[in-house]
Amino acid sequence: MTAAVLRRRLGLGPGPRRAWVRHTAPQIAADAVDDGIPGAWRPERILRTGTSVTVALLRRDSDGRRCVVKLPGSAEGVAALHRQDQVVADLYADARLAGWPGLPPRRLDRGAVGGHEYWVEDALPGTPVTPAALRGRGVLASAVRLAAGLHTRTAARYVLTEPIARGHVEDRVRCVAAHPGAGGRHQAALDRLGAEVTTGLIGRTTRTCWIHGDFWPGNLLADHGTVTGIVDWDRAGPAELPLHDLLHLHVLATRMRTGAELGDLVVRCLRRGVAVTVGVAADQVDAWFDGVPERTAVLLYWLRHVSLFVDSEGHGDNPFWLRANVQRVLSHV
Repeated sequence: MTAAVLRRRLGLGPGPRRAWVRHTAPQIAADAVDDGIPGAWRPERILRTGTSVTVALLRRDSDGRRCVVKLPGSAEGVAALHRQDQVVADLYADARLAGWPGLPPRRLDRGAVGGHEYWVEDALPGTPVTPAALRGRGVLASAVRLAAGLHTRTAARYVLTEPIARGHVEDRVRCVAAHPGAGGRHQAALDRLGAEVTTGLIGRTTRTCWIHGDFWPGNLLADHGTVTGIVDWDRAGPAELPLHDLLHLHVLATRMRTGAELGDLVVRCLRRGVAVTVGVAADQVDAWFDGVPERTAVLLYWLRHVSLFVDSEGHGDNPFWLRANVQRVLSHV
């Protein structure tokens, strides 16, 4: 029985939870902000993330101030918000990022109500990026410019020695291999992939930096084609390759436009090339990869992505996701 099924049987499905959040979040916001300005907080939008966190966007009627109340519905969701707390603290402690407009808001409050933990943050400006917003290239170009600020400000050039190269690969291979639906009969392919990527990285001189780590259109807010904020920082990390953000942004934008699964798009990148698959110029792709061979870069990106999600609810417990995004790629390596 999956966690989602269990919650439905306990009466904690999306409908009842949404109603409870709509009723509870305004008081949480009022208590958390408490800046002496009266006025009721009213929900504008309530959504549920892939990590079982219900997010309520609220506005105060007296002055239009907006905030976000996040209520995790699982241990995974709680862990994700704790990880984000640490990431945000690290980003603000990094003097190189002072003044960068993509910084996430600091947490206003954290507590518990009715046995449920909650987090409160100021809301970022803008609205979620939709597939319609991706019909032109303006949003993607704006997102690349914003990410470049993060990458450039925190960049350092390294020679990828064998230990460093293995550090980018081996733990992620072990993570995927440990999942019964991802390893098994594909273990030999996974071992080959890990060895190939490690060999492709060793000796390369490239840039490492802070990355968002799940930089896709669903985690962007925009206003009139300009990206105004980035949400969900729990998968961010330092000393990573910027290609993870840039490739993920364009692969997932292509997925949103076409409906193709990520695994299919990764296979197309390997067969036809990244530029053709995601519709960008070849020299732009070369700049993303910064000296890392294209096939190595694509496989490394895929490996990091699936290692982060293979144990997540809705992914690792979903046979379709495993077939379409893990087994599909391993069967073509």
